Amino acid sequence: MASRKGALAPGLPDPIHDSQRIFRCALTALSEPGRVLEVPVSLEATCRQLGAGVGPAALGLILALADGDTPIWLDRTAASVATFLGFHTGAPLADTHGAARFALLADPAAGPGLPSFDPGSLDYPDRSATLIIEASRLASGGQIGFSGPGIPTRRYLTIEGLPKGFVAEWAVNHAQFPCGVDVLIACGNRIVGLPRSTALEILCM
Repeated sequence: MASRKGALAPGLPDPIHDSQRIFRCALTALSEPGRVLEVPVSLEATCRQLGAGVGPAALGLILALADGDTPIWLDRTAASVATFLGFHTGAPLADTHGAARFALLADPAAGPGLPSFDPGSLDYPDRSATLIIEASRLASGGQIGFSGPGIPTRRYLTIEGLPKGFVAEWAVNHAQFPCGVDVLIACGNRIVGLPRSTALEILCM
């Protein structure tokens, strides 16, 4: 259970302007998939105070994106920051995966798969869920290829800590376009955008 102390941990230093800066960073990440970006606000001290398994980039994203009209779903690791997020964002907790507009997966290997979340509909594709997934490693160059709109040719990344079968699930998600979930991958204070319009491939070495 989240503690009262956790609720009183500081959120964004300048909530209005920091939210805007992080929001722009998230938009850039989703419009330029596969580009590793540094989140412009550091919440490392807050993460240490919370003592949770949620990194500063992931925490900053959910603080900037969620509000009282966007139900959030938290996995078991991220559930320790539920009181904190409720205090700072006013966002309600979703009762089910499918009801969430945002989901925070701090331990993605133990979490539900992509099909558990709302892909939107042909009438309202913008109402799909956005997942914030913690990775254990994120770096430019590697075996995971990104291609699609916003990418000149291809971008290659190293991403460790994604659930087993993620790439296969992503292929199904990508095929639903214009429906489908969007993903922001976070590691430390860095993020990478993975919108539904992006295709993934694994290079064979």
